[in-house]
Amino acid sequence: RRLNAEAQSMQLLSSDSTTSLAKMIEFANSLSVSDKVQIGKIGMLSLGIYFAFSYLITLYPVVLVEKEYNFLKSFWLSIKSLFKNLPVSLCIFLFFNICIGIATMLNATFATSIVISIVAILLQCYLSVWYILSLFVYYEKVK
Repeated sequence: RRLNAEAQSMQLLSSDSTTSLAKMIEFANSLSVSDKVQIGKIGMLSLGIYFAFSYLITLYPVVLVEKEYNFLKSFWLSIKSLFKNLPVSLCIFLFFNICIGIATMLNATFATSIVISIVAILLQCYLSVWYILSLFVYYEKVK
């Protein structure tokens, strides 16, 4: 019966294209604390898997460009290179992701200000170039 009520709530949310924020808040408030905890756990697990996978493939494109091996050998070499100097590779990865997250939040928060949006987009571009260059430099030092 509870599942049927939740299915009806989800159908109500998805069927109406003009769903208001109030209806979404009402649905979120109708969830029990254990349901909210479960949703939070699933979100954190998804985020953890995403970051772990992203970290493991950090040097994969660099090795592919540098060595031109087949994809499995390149993947294995990239993982070995990551763990040769774990603190440095982890710092590069975390610094980039934190900075990109900040730039994205800046862009989303000040979406109405065109100047701040352009600055945030430029910041993301510069950070991406820095990240790629730092990965190549890191790989040159550890290979």
